[in-house]
Amino acid sequence: MTSSDAFTGENFRRGGFLDRADRYTRAAEFVAAARELWDSWTPDGTPRPFARTGRHFTIDGEFGVPRPPQGHPVVIQAGDCDEGREFAASTADVIFTRHGSLEAGRAFYADVKRRLARYGRAPGELKIMPGVTLALGDTPADAREKAAEIRRQQVSPQTAILTLEQVWGVDLSGYDPDGPLPDIAPDPGSQLVQGRVRHGDPPAVAAKWRALSEEKGLSIRQTVIEATGRQSFIGTPEAVAAEMAESSPPTPPTASSSYPI
Repeated sequence: MTSSDAFTGENFRRGGFLDRADRYTRAAEFVAAARELWDSWTPDGTPRPFARTGRHFTIDGEFGVPRPPQGHPVVIQAGDCDEGREFAASTADVIFTRHGSLEAGRAFYADVKRRLARYGRAPGELKIMPGVTLALGDTPADAREKAAEIRRQQVSPQTAILTLEQVWGVDLSGYDPDGPLPDIAPDPGSQLVQGRVRHGDPPAVAAKWRALSEEKGLSIRQTVIEATGRQSFIGTPEAVAAEMAESSPPTPPTASSSYPI
């Protein structure tokens, strides 16, 4: 996961944040350097001197951590933007993702699997781990009520405004989270959205959210709750089990119909 803002970046030596293209260039160099470090130990368990000079990292010395039995630890990437998908296809073992529907998840699955061929990788070399939520109840109505309450607790009024600011790129603290969406255009060049990976195309996301809000008569908070939710399985245990089975890939999986959970 690449750092998405200067606040997060202050936890690391470099500080600040990079533009999206530079972030993934740095991430690729980081993974390449890490792999070289893991490989710097001899098969008999002896560390060897290591030196690497790159645009972002200059390292020399001996790697003090023994090589793991499997050679390299599992590399997991999380992110849904185009650059993140490409980065996962080029170097990751697992990609974590979240989508609001099975159809969106299947489209993501097919897109990521198609990218693997560019790097000489087989479809099975990248595993996809989607994030889902479960809300179980004795009846479907009980489960729906529980799911709605969980989402209300996850998206507070303050969180709704902050999430909207990441899309609009302007200070929206004066807006009522229980009121309508802003009637102003988003500013994708704003410092509020620089470096963000959550919304790769703020104007398109804003248009989509506005259409959703107008169609269903949703407030800011209600729109954020509905637009940002991951795929949810809501119902009785039996119904959820059946739906999860439907979402699992066939054997062998196909790029168009699979979305393993």
